[in-house]
Amino acid sequence: MYYFIYPSKDTYIYELNANFEKNFGGDNSLVLKKDMDGDGTINSVSRILLHFDLTGISKSLSSGEITSSLDSDATLRNPKYYLRLYENKTSELNPSYQLDAFPLSQSWEEGTGYDTQDPNSRDGANWGKTNESFDSSTWVKTSSSDTGSRPINGGGSWVTGSGHEASQSFSYQSPDVNMDITDIVN
Repeated sequence: MYYFIYPSKDTYIYELNANFEKNFGGDNSLVLKKDMDGDGTINSVSRILLHFDLTGISKSLSSGEITSSLDSDATLRNPKYYLRLYENKTSELNPSYQLDAFPLSQSWEEGTGYDTQDPNSRDGANWGKTNESFDSSTWVKTSSSDTGSRPINGGGSWVTGSGHEASQSFSYQSPDVNMDITDIVN
C-alpha cells in the first residue's frame, strides 16, 4: 500500500542573496544549485527546506493501519519512506553528483517571497534566519558540521549522525529524486 504525504510548507534558501535576506516561500519551484568558479571553487549554494506533518503516519502506525508485513520468503518488511522530488529544469549539471538530506533541528517559517519579486518579502526563512520577521530568529549551529565542509554562517541547522541523514547518488541519469529517508522518519 502507498501513502502520499505532501509538504505542509516549503521554501529554498540561497547563500549569495544580499545580506542573506531573500525569502522564496511563495515560489512555485524549489531551486537547488551550486555556483562554482572556473577552478572548481564553490561560490554559493542553495538548500531546499521541506516540512511534513507526520501526525497522520504516527496515528496510522499506532492504530495498526500501517503495519510491518512478511514477504513470500518470510522476511519481515517494515514501512519504508521515500522523498520524491521531480526535476523541472536542468542546466550545467555534472554527470555524477550526490544529494544529501538531513532533518532540521529548528522550526522555520515558509514566507511569501518569490524569486522575481523586487523588493523581496521580508518574512519567512532565508539563509541567515529561520524567520526574517523576528530579529532573534537566526539559525543556531548544533554541531561543527551544520554547514557541511564550508565554514559559513547560516544556511540552516540540522541534526547529524547515524540515522539522521539520507543521500542519493546520481551518475548519468535523471535528476529526479527518489531518496530512501526511512531512518530520518523513524
